[in-house]
Amino acid sequence: MKKGRKSSSEFRTQICDWCKLECEEHDITYNSNLVQAAYRKACDTRSAVIKKRMKGEKAEMSFMSRNAPQQYFVVPRLSSNKQIFPKILKGCRWTECAPSEAIGQTVIVTYTNNQWFASVKSNQSVEPTKTQSLSIVALDPGVRTFQTAFSFDSAVSYGDGFVNDRLVPLMLELDALLSARDKLHHEDKSKQWVKDRLKNLNWRIAKVRARQQNLVSDLHRRVAYDLVSNHDVILLPTFETQQMAKKSNETRKRFLRRKTVRGMLGLAHYKFKQTLKWMAKKYGKTVIDANESYTSKTLWDGSILKNLGGKASILFQGKRVNRDIHGARNILIRFLTKVIDVLSPKGACPLNITKARFCCFGVLK
Repeated sequence: MKKGRKSSSEFRTQICDWCKLECEEHDITYNSNLVQAAYRKACDTRSAVIKKRMKGEKAEMSFMSRNAPQQYFVVPRLSSNKQIFPKILKGCRWTECAPSEAIGQTVIVTYTNNQWFASVKSNQSVEPTKTQSLSIVALDPGVRTFQTAFSFDSAVSYGDGFVNDRLVPLMLELDALLSARDKLHHEDKSKQWVKDRLKNLNWRIAKVRARQQNLVSDLHRRVAYDLVSNHDVILLPTFETQQMAKKSNETRKRFLRRKTVRGMLGLAHYKFKQTLKWMAKKYGKTVIDANESYTSKTLWDGSILKNLGGKASILFQGKRVNRDIHGARNILIRFLTKVIDVLSPKGACPLNITKARFCCFGVLK
């Protein structure tokens, strides 16, 4: 320790004393657990910034805002009766049974959109991964249809019309509320009716946002559970939403409309990827990141359809095929063509994947 520098324990004690005096001045209940958790969080953030800067990466550190949409605090140990600050969080109760192994462990309590969430420790047994007679499925992400799955014996569409039927009405309602709140900034905020109106609008905005996020999270969990329940290997293409949502500039042009981009971002494809990988780990399944380049434009004779655009179906040689099913099928075939040499034993007959069980949808060449 350098000369003249206080130890971390002395500095932490001094900060706790400052916070205690400030709480007494403002007649606020002092809680040492919250202060120490905030101190540990600040130390962890500082260490992370130092490590990034030593690597030459850009990193900044700032205070947490009281106006941030998401707030949280840490409880070092959960009591035996599983209550979290009953005097402060009056009226809050568990909607689910907390696991017994969480007692005495750290709990992270998060507050967002007028909802409280408690993250506790839970032991989960992971099923072993299968190695024989595997069922494989390929996914094709999109906006009109959230996910399209294609396997050897079925094709399933998940969330068809979910954006237009469920998310768009909430988005329009949210836009109207945000517009009404912005108009209040021109009024005198010292007036009581402005304060009441602003409080009511903030509550309604949080309610609509929570409804939208809960619908998307429910869709993610339902789709992920259905996939891991029926298949062993899942091919999930990388869906670069940020790159597709970037506005046009001198070097590139964006081909998606504003409404399409908003619906795509509202579906939260990256969060679904995280949910699917966790669900696969939980049930002993495998998720493989695949490439979807030219999978929708490649026809069943090997040619490339250049004027596909935003068409929902493909018409070629007198046959009409759903665009998403065709793309998911080609993703599956593209993956099989790359691994077939590895999976086939020496001396075995070559596998012709353009025939049985693939009907008339076509193959990538």
